Amino acid sequence: MSGNKEILPRLGAQTYNLWRTPLCMTAKLQVISTLGYAAAELAGFNGTDYEGVDAPTLKAEVQKLGLEICGAHVPYKVFEESMDNIIAYHKALGVHWVAIPRPVVECRADIDALIENMKSYAKALRAEGLDLYYHCHDFEFREFDGVTAMERILSDTDVMLEIDVFWAAKGGVDVMGFLDRHADRILYLHLKDANDDGPCAVGFGRMDCRGFLDKAAAMGLSHVIVEDDRQQPDGITSICNSMQTLRTYGVVG
Repeated sequence: MSGNKEILPRLGAQTYNLWRTPLCMTAKLQVISTLGYAAAELAGFNGTDYEGVDAPTLKAEVQKLGLEICGAHVPYKVFEESMDNIIAYHKALGVHWVAIPRPVVECRADIDALIENMKSYAKALRAEGLDLYYHCHDFEFREFDGVTAMERILSDTDVMLEIDVFWAAKGGVDVMGFLDRHADRILYLHLKDANDDGPCAVGFGRMDCRGFLDKAAAMGLSHVIVEDDRQQPDGITSICNSMQTLRTYGVVG
């Protein structure tokens, strides 16, 4: 990493990378661990569990693998419908950080509702020793009646952010500049590359992935998490290719 010998950040992989694979949740975690990632970020809590796997079973598998679960993406509607289950499951699993990954934001009213919900969900989670973070796409940087969702998130909440470098750039953001300006609000980075067809494995596109990794280290972020929305040619190959590139940067796990 440009001569940087720091341990941080640890490398994680999103389980969403493997959602098209014919694997159960525990097998997905085994793949992530086998490929050398130190952490996993969960995706797809259904209001009760992850793909039918209860918290004790998942926790036992994680401990066996020596894998850290650094966070979890929970569908936006599930927060409203199943907050008690979100809290109970993730406390039992030992996961502190729970994320909103993709709300619906199509107008100013949606932004207003999102902000109020974020405040409410953060309060409920914090009361039980958990915490909320927010994963960005591109629409948070789009103006609706003169304001963007990201401006409101930054000004009206204290929720930490997970910045997806591809989606933020697609939203027209100078990503490095954004990270500099809001370093105190960044929890994690989602690292991915991009070519003419869209997102791709790290090192297989034109984005400055090495620069983003160095920036994360300089910021003292604990984790950088690999994600490939398109998962080409398949999810396992993609995150394997990303890890091979990251190792050329001098980072392991």
